[in-house]
Amino acid sequence: MAAKGPIRGRFTALLLALVALMLTTPLVEKFAGIEWVALDLLFTALMLALLYAMSRERHFLLMAVFLALPAVGSRWGVRASGNDLFVVASFVVQIAFLGVSMVVVLLESFARSGSRWTRSSEASASTC
Repeated sequence: MAAKGPIRGRFTALLLALVALMLTTPLVEKFAGIEWVALDLLFTALMLALLYAMSRERHFLLMAVFLALPAVGSRWGVRASGNDLFVVASFVVQIAFLGVSMVVVLLESFARSGSRWTRSSEASASTC
């Protein structure tokens, strides 16, 4: 069942998470020891922003949650495991989640029938 009306700021939150990840990555790489924690936190924030961006349609959200939970868990579990097979599985799950997210965001941004979007939301969706 779809949510009633547009959820404001969904794509703005996604845009902010993407910009934060892109801007802080070069800064964080200079600090030895904490770089992986900061980057993993920012990537987790990006995944949560993607979930929020896909929260309008319930079936998209459920599919994304089932992909996001292993993606986030494996992202943090790679640090503890160090197993090469686990690293590959983690990347596969993350790529699957990001791929599904990209398709859903494109569908949401180009299929605007029946919804009233603000101009800033349209700009944020097309920028993402």
